[in-house]
Amino acid sequence: MNNPNAENFLEIRGLKKYFEAGNSTLFSRETRQIHAVDDVNLTLRRSEVIALVGESGCGKSTLGLLLMGLEDPTAGTVTFEDQDITHLNDTQRKGLRRKIQMVFQDPYESLNPTQTIAEIVTEPLLVHGIGEREERVKKAMEDAGLKPAEVYLGRYPHELSGGQRQRVVIAAALVLEPEIIIADEPVSMLDVSIRAEVINLLADLRISRQIAVIFITHDLGSVGFFADRVAVMYLGRIVEVGTMLDVLEKPQHPYTKALLSVIPVPNPRLRHERIILQGETPNPINVPSGCRFHPRCPAAFDTCKLSDPPMTTLTKTHQAACLLVAGSK
Repeated sequence: MNNPNAENFLEIRGLKKYFEAGNSTLFSRETRQIHAVDDVNLTLRRSEVIALVGESGCGKSTLGLLLMGLEDPTAGTVTFEDQDITHLNDTQRKGLRRKIQMVFQDPYESLNPTQTIAEIVTEPLLVHGIGEREERVKKAMEDAGLKPAEVYLGRYPHELSGGQRQRVVIAAALVLEPEIIIADEPVSMLDVSIRAEVINLLADLRISRQIAVIFITHDLGSVGFFADRVAVMYLGRIVEVGTMLDVLEKPQHPYTKALLSVIPVPNPRLRHERIILQGETPNPINVPSGCRFHPRCPAAFDTCKLSDPPMTTLTKTHQAACLLVAGSK
């Protein structure tokens, strides 16, 4: 039975996604696997914004696809409103998508160029057999910042700017009145001047519509005022999670510190030394032994090559996975 007052209404436990990568050699029978998402644990509260941060290839987008049911997990569970949604049939999955919607990175790829904006935003309602479409479409568009809606209904995607296209994508997600929006790099394809507008829009929707948001990004600086919590992901795992203040002011994992060090600071007196990581993110087929960050970690020591540290609880709201952190307690 659903509990509408549950603090954590989305719970991810031990979630894994491995992709088959073929045999290691021509004559080998050993099948290699890409560890895209590897034992992720995370919770989301109602109307909460979580920033899921990390470099490209760390598994952020795959995690989003798993939550949407667009990929099947290798192991683990996802619970939404006390219901296990890890393995659903097509009918059940269709019903779930009325409550969980995704905004993809590229509005150019997300929109059908042969449809008008009215047709694009109405289509989710047709798929789910929902009536009163005209009013819902107008409200979704205006809530997404396309005001007045009548100006845009008859236009085609190529007649809009990049920011307007992304607002159409957001409107198409809002029209179903979801409880969660998974925003996968929603501003990375936009001009810098437009990015703040879209982030402010999502912040407003979180309040006006009581929508929880998982904001996937590689840029910690873009969500500093927007997110309640930050989950830092590296090579398929979450290595630090805490409130925005926890992570921005007291980062514990060396990877988090490196990400924060490269955020531009306008005041030269407040600038700090950048931590430039050596090399690229390791191949997820051949995950390093021990701590998977140790080949690039400026603070690594010999034990890091041998032991993979679990998440250590620092405070009630702050956890990190690092031998240095665990050893300091």
